[in-house]
Amino acid sequence: MRYSYWEEEKPNKFSSPSRRYTNYSNHGETLNHAESNHLILSRIGDLFSLHLILKGL
Repeated sequence: MRYSYWEEEKPNKFSSPSRRYTNYSNHGETLNHAESNHLILSRIGDLFSLHLILKGL
């Protein structure tokens, strides 16, 4: 109940999955951290490409 309530309150992709996998195995936490890092890197890549496009204009 508590974890589902936390997910409903905070639907943030970077804070909620770590809470969700707290009681799961270490494998789940490792997958979660890898997904979070991938999201952050893809977000930085999108911002960098957008910066290059705007700079080219």
